[in-house]
Amino acid sequence: MRLNDSYTLMEFRGNNLLVRKDGKNGRVSLEKGLLVNGSFAFLWKTFTGVEFSEQDLSAALASEYDITQEEAVSAASDIVSLWRENSMIQE
Repeated sequence: MRLNDSYTLMEFRGNNLLVRKDGKNGRVSLEKGLLVNGSFAFLWKTFTGVEFSEQDLSAALASEYDITQEEAVSAASDIVSLWRENSMIQE
């Protein structure tokens, strides 16, 4: 799977904001941005522009944060579900 490239992650006033680009002109609207936490931003930055699997996400989470492999697998599954529900990934 790949992250949907119609989204971009940006920092705005010290916060991580995921915004969707307008397909016509490529501009973004901060009004419609999704405020995301540091873990989300870490994964988005890590996997932007590359193919990845759910296992890749869990490995990245386990290596970046002090969590067990079981916690990383569960978190990766939740994240992939969220991304699928919101059309943030392409398969």
